[in-house]
Amino acid sequence: MNLLRKFVAVLRRDWLTGSRYGAASALYAVGLVFEAAAFYFVARAVGPAYRPDGFDFFSFIVIGTGIWGFFLATVSSFVTAIREAQVSGSIEALMTTATKPSPLVTLSAASTILRDSAQLIAYLLVGFLLFGAAALHVNALALVVLAVLILALALAFGILAAAVQVSIQKGGAVVWLFGSVIWLFSGTMFPVSTLPAPLQILAKMIPLTYALDALRAAMLKGTSLSQMGSGMAYLAPLAVILLPVAVGVFGLTLRQARRRGTLSYY
Repeated sequence: MNLLRKFVAVLRRDWLTGSRYGAASALYAVGLVFEAAAFYFVARAVGPAYRPDGFDFFSFIVIGTGIWGFFLATVSSFVTAIREAQVSGSIEALMTTATKPSPLVTLSAASTILRDSAQLIAYLLVGFLLFGAAALHVNALALVVLAVLILALALAFGILAAAVQVSIQKGGAVVWLFGSVIWLFSGTMFPVSTLPAPLQILAKMIPLTYALDALRAAMLKGTSLSQMGSGMAYLAPLAVILLPVAVGVFGLTLRQARRRGTLSYY
């Protein structure tokens, strides 16, 4: 309950801050429409005969880019939270409060994560309702489970990125490189099967590859969890294992930064 009260307080603070920039929300909404429109016309130029992995190309792109954008934005929000605390000089005080470091940095990123979740939903709605992507055949249970797993993985990678920011102050550069790699190799805009065989091996090591395949199947074909096979067998254990590992790495990085006196470096 104490953590919940802190979560509500952080959301209220960020809501009051964000309410001063109402025009930005309208610009984000317009940007979503133009982004979906660009992919719609790309899909029209390619033609309906092209069906990557058996899916409508526009639907394939909308789901891929939407999830990739949400995943990367969530990871970036952790780096931003740490960097802002470093720049303002408040990180040493924050990391010595009663709240443990990992929940604290997650709370700091919570508003951004909720905003990005809303933008993802809006983006998918624009793609499927406004531009007429393929009809949805949603398996609700599979969709909910996959959403939880993707969020858990995004939190884990976000905490690891925060550890990089504390350790070498280059979290933003690492996230940019990480985002570029997963964009290219996870099947965001084209099937992994089009990559050369050695690169397909790399693609199959990236969890978002399985997440995108599973989400497309759950949203467009109504595929159940039991039918997803190796994808779920890889995603679920990874999410369960990686999150506590990330928390441990972040705690270790903080202790090392305190010993070196570099915690507030940026």
